[in-house]
Amino acid sequence: MRFLFVICFIFLDISACKLFRLGGSDKDQMLDGETLPDMPATETDELTAVPSSLWSPFQRKSNAGYYFLTSEYMLLGGNPKKAVPLLEAAYALDPNPFLGGRLVAAKAASGGEGEALLDIRKMVLLYPKSANLRFLFGQLLLNLSDSQEDAEKQLEKSIELDPTLEAGYLVLIDLHQRDKKFDKAIVISKDLVKALPKSIAGWTILSRLYLVTRDKKKALEPARRAYQMQSSNPELVLVYALTLELNGKSKEAVHLYEQLYRLDPSNEELIGRMVALYRDLGDLKDALNLLDELNNSSKTTKIGVEMQRAFILWELKRFKEASSILDRLATEYPDSDRLHYMSALGQEKLEQYEKALEIYKNIPENSQFKIHAQVRSAGILQHLKRYNDATAIIETLLEDNSQNADLYVMAASVYSDQEKYANSIEIVTVALSKFPDQRPRFLFLKGVYQEKAQDRDGCIKTIQEVIKIAPNNPDALNYLGYLYAEAAENLEEAESLIKRALKLRPDNGFYLDSLAWVYYQRKEYLKALPLLEQALKREPEEGVVMEHLGDVHKALGHDDKVRKLYEAALKCKLEKRDRVRIEEKTKKLK
Repeated sequence: MRFLFVICFIFLDISACKLFRLGGSDKDQMLDGETLPDMPATETDELTAVPSSLWSPFQRKSNAGYYFLTSEYMLLGGNPKKAVPLLEAAYALDPNPFLGGRLVAAKAASGGEGEALLDIRKMVLLYPKSANLRFLFGQLLLNLSDSQEDAEKQLEKSIELDPTLEAGYLVLIDLHQRDKKFDKAIVISKDLVKALPKSIAGWTILSRLYLVTRDKKKALEPARRAYQMQSSNPELVLVYALTLELNGKSKEAVHLYEQLYRLDPSNEELIGRMVALYRDLGDLKDALNLLDELNNSSKTTKIGVEMQRAFILWELKRFKEASSILDRLATEYPDSDRLHYMSALGQEKLEQYEKALEIYKNIPENSQFKIHAQVRSAGILQHLKRYNDATAIIETLLEDNSQNADLYVMAASVYSDQEKYANSIEIVTVALSKFPDQRPRFLFLKGVYQEKAQDRDGCIKTIQEVIKIAPNNPDALNYLGYLYAEAAENLEEAESLIKRALKLRPDNGFYLDSLAWVYYQRKEYLKALPLLEQALKREPEEGVVMEHLGDVHKALGHDDKVRKLYEAALKCKLEKRDRVRIEEKTKKLK
């Protein structure tokens, strides 16, 4: 309250200040051109005098600081909308590029990205030498504009103005990587480490780019530099170890792998990163050969290397070989609950569900993996349509672990599989109150279940709320766009929403399918066709994409392809309503 009082006092209307003594003789004070009458001096005269320093440039900056600090508090609390008027007040008192940038960012975060883009265009004209404003302009252009070229120019200008702006380099590098322009990405990475020789991210990216472009010798030095600066970072250790392997320095690589796995021999997240790194290189079979060489170089089994082999075999869909490795490790290390848990995962991959359930069941109650084992068990039971057993496990877990958000997601999914959508909505509504930090996630799920329950209007309203609080949520953007496309309404808005989603995830097959469906509804079949073909390459087992492709071929008169696509779609896993619809289309062909 004291803080608010100070601010209110400081920002009294200037006309009201004329009523106070501003210095000089009492008789000389004026009120709207008239001489103030003589007034007897009182003890309160000193209290009513407002010093002119209140309106000095220094005081204005100080007052702007109050507003700025309060806005930062609002932003930290996840309330960008409340921060906007405070930042507007701060900027009005002390206009400068820093406050201008914070204002634009707050507007964008509160859902006003269009207004933010208009504001940032003005800001860069006002402050043409502000690197941060140029960087923010580039980011907004990437999110809201189809012109990647304009965004790149702004980002390039930002690092020209401030060669130490690491974020500008990183976004540019990412853009060129996504476009497979690795040579450009390498040039920018080299500029980054030259300007910021202590940039761990810069050295790491440069080493990975050299690996991707098969220049393994050049990858070695940046990988070493990154590792030396942060040798406790598992990802940097992995990159350096892999680079050493590729350069024929297996003994040094083994030492690093042992460092990684000494305390945690089956770190799933770590191995996941390793697999992603091998995938970037483009050949998992080569990776497998490297690991075989490492394993054969010593008489003793290296648990870390064996775990890597198992995960890469999973990626190659050689589940039997992977499961054999995991089972053997679990036998060799009977006290390792983690390895038993991983062995059960291997059985799941082989679809040996009863074996997996038995292993999960035997994991000790006091094990850190017990809860994970129970969740996996519930998932298997759901897959086997043993819904009562799955629900029993989940309800018990919810009682004991009510702060585990994933349990609520699974519980809602189990009810949904039974077409008990009201129960699903109830579960996610409870989760919304328990996990306010995950509001977009659970609101999105609520919208999905509302749509399944045939409450389309409620669904649209909910998904719109998701987009309002999380404007860059690609699933929500695509979902709303597809809802419109499916009903052949608001097609212009649908196209815009789906394109925004694709900008965030350009290789997503479902988003490509949604955009194609917008074009189908407009009867632009030749625009829809290549998009659906791309979508099917990315989602080869998705029945609805096959159906849509069949619909487009039908519209184009390619009757020989239509039946094959519909029949292939019916062999896929489909929701009940989708299966009924495709069966009806197939019957009409006959």
